[in-house]
Amino acid sequence: MSKAIFCKNCGQVITFERTSKGKSMPVDAPSVFYHPDRNGKHTVLNADGEIEKGWILSDIADGASIGHRPHFITCKEYKKEAPKKQKPEHEQTSLY
Repeated sequence: MSKAIFCKNCGQVITFERTSKGKSMPVDAPSVFYHPDRNGKHTVLNADGEIEKGWILSDIADGASIGHRPHFITCKEYKKEAPKKQKPEHEQTSLY
């Protein structure tokens, strides 16, 4: 687990975990227990660095996995602060 910091948008404690592709992903600092299920309601970064769906559990249970919630899903301020892509006023067309 990496060093805990505060989210600059909402102030929640987060860490950065490595994905299976080697990228750093901001995640909520407390780990969660979850039941993997592709039809699940929640998105979790699992211990192997893969994103998967599942159901968050309130406590450990048989067959439970441990992971982290990606912070850009839980951050209440992220969508407000995310830069919006602007469309160009006009597109250049190639002469060739």
